[in-house]
Amino acid sequence: MIVVAHQKGGVGKSTLSLNLAYRFNNEVKTAITDTDSQGTINRLRTLQSDLDIIPFTSITALRKLPYD
Repeated sequence: MIVVAHQKGGVGKSTLSLNLAYRFNNEVKTAITDTDSQGTINRLRTLQSDLDIIPFTSITALRKLPYD
């Protein structure tokens, strides 16, 4: 599990997260969840349609998913 976090907005958390998930998706099953109140990852999901983007409301279901 990789967590990208920072208290300040606009520092590239969503961009970094999306790029990491895209890169790792080529080698292992990858899921990404957006817990930021701005929801940037959810808005950018059309750019990376081959990634599973899990809504924050479903985060408890992550433990049951078959991801590496």
